Amino acid sequence: MSSRIKSWIMCTLAFFAACLVITVPAHAVDGKKVFLLYDMEGVTGADTAGDYDTTSPDYSRVRQSLTDDVNAAIAGLKKAGVTEIIISDGHASGNDKGPDYIVEQIPAGAHFEIRSKPYDPYVDVLDKSFDALVLIGYHARGGSTSGFTPHTYFGTIQWEMNGMKMSETSEVGIYAASLGVPLILVSGDDVHKGQVAEFTKAEYVVVKKAISATKAEPRDRDTVSAELTAAAERGFRNRKSIGYYKIPPILTNKWIFPYAELTAMASNYPGVTIENDKTLVYTSNSYKDSLAAYTHVSNIVRYFSDHLIVEALQNSPGGADKVRELRRSLPPRDYTPTDKPLYVDNKLATWGYE
Repeated sequence: MSSRIKSWIMCTLAFFAACLVITVPAHAVDGKKVFLLYDMEGVTGADTAGDYDTTSPDYSRVRQSLTDDVNAAIAGLKKAGVTEIIISDGHASGNDKGPDYIVEQIPAGAHFEIRSKPYDPYVDVLDKSFDALVLIGYHARGGSTSGFTPHTYFGTIQWEMNGMKMSETSEVGIYAASLGVPLILVSGDDVHKGQVAEFTKAEYVVVKKAISATKAEPRDRDTVSAELTAAAERGFRNRKSIGYYKIPPILTNKWIFPYAELTAMASNYPGVTIENDKTLVYTSNSYKDSLAAYTHVSNIVRYFSDHLIVEALQNSPGGADKVRELRRSLPPRDYTPTDKPLYVDNKLATWGYE
């Protein structure tokens, strides 16, 4: 072989080697990256409604159970070769001192997302740099006739998208799908398992049996932890075959309300049409827009039950006088700004909010 041919071969090999280096995805060089978002109603140890609120005497116990669930999943992800795990709080129990997850127990290789300003963990953390999504401690959707603490978002509006009944799991799972990020693992009660299977082939670990909307029967701690670890490892290794939900180009969203008064209030949202006195329809070609519209309207109407309570009080014996007395106790209207910092609801925490 002539030296000229040898030189040509070496140059050609060098060229293709350079191309390989250029075309390797950044995260393949840096390691594998997973976003782990948790809720709290669906953790193993939450067996009575309200256990997961900071006002509950059982909050510390349930908080530890949440941490154990999360850390068991992290162990499996690390076994599968994941090198970067970002955790965020999707529950916000009202704890203003820190996340519900006990950050002092965070394993090596994991990082808790804490920002200087409030953020939405459903959409503000996830991006295309992630290889997978894990959801720990989730629950049955609003309108379910069974399941432990079934609700979606604030629980005021049922959401159907192209005929599929939405849950908090599908809300964030489908947003991840819009970025090409597969949902690989969900944990929660036995009722929610079937609901998750409606839109994804993700691994699911049943951590407890739902007895009613307010009671659940937890499974053995060691058994649950072992299953979470195995499912997380299996899910990440099989993430390509799990795939993700294919979002239709046109999204027909139905918002179903428990009170006609709520429907009337929400009908002012731009772009909605009225189907009946309990249902509004909102059409969009963007899932992120659909999710934003649903959460925005949910925030608008979430306090309507307080209005019904005031009305009931006003119509009760002596209630009208009591309402007038309470109204007189309100501070006078003053539109002048003060130097006081603006109070923000604790749910808008710097470690995420529900």
